[in-house]
Amino acid sequence: MAKDPAQTWTRPRQTADQEDAKALNQFGENHQKGLGVRKDFALAVLLFRRAADQGYAITQNHLCAMYQVGDGVARDDAQAVLCYRKAADQGEPHARYNLAMKYELGRGVARDKAQAASLYRMAADQGFAPARRNRDQLSRPPAVGRMPAPASPAAEAKPTPFAAPAAAHNTVFPKAVDAKYASECPGEARMHACLDQYNANVDNGSNGGMKWIPNYFTECNSRLFFQSQAGNSSDRKTSVTR
Repeated sequence: MAKDPAQTWTRPRQTADQEDAKALNQFGENHQKGLGVRKDFALAVLLFRRAADQGYAITQNHLCAMYQVGDGVARDDAQAVLCYRKAADQGEPHARYNLAMKYELGRGVARDKAQAASLYRMAADQGFAPARRNRDQLSRPPAVGRMPAPASPAAEAKPTPFAAPAAAHNTVFPKAVDAKYASECPGEARMHACLDQYNANVDNGSNGGMKWIPNYFTECNSRLFFQSQAGNSSDRKTSVTR
């Protein structure tokens, strides 16, 4: 028997009223995505914050992403770093990865590649593949026009040219990095190009239901990276996930 949608989305709210962190997180995601309830970023932030205050690492990571993008709250990279650190200290791999990117790019915190590498390593040791790729990229010297090391023996036996990941729904991604970011390092320039397009998509509903972290940024960054490699770019940084 199919579940009643009203019951599916009402139960988390009833539990959230009782300050259950997991339910607060779920109800916050419902409002963030508009699942069974109205989309309301401000309310999602409020619910995420209540769960995060209870030390729920998954929600702390969600809250950080809201601060990073500026959904429902003023954009604040420094605040994003603070809550990413709280979740990372609890061993949340996505938060470790996200905090590592902050250190690598110097967003909201002083740039520190050694700290970034350490966090990537910890997330990679937890089996988080995107962190493993970034860790490896940081540890190897720059190379022009070279592909990253194969991810598996199968890939090594049958090398393939760079290609962008499959499109996600009807999501719109930037086709190139705007020239206004030419003075930035490649990784940061890609992040800003992706964020510009993401914010534009929010206004016209072209994000295909994807969240900034990890879904949209992961694929967007990957696409731009692969395009630069296909064009024999010297950019070696990739944040392919998450």
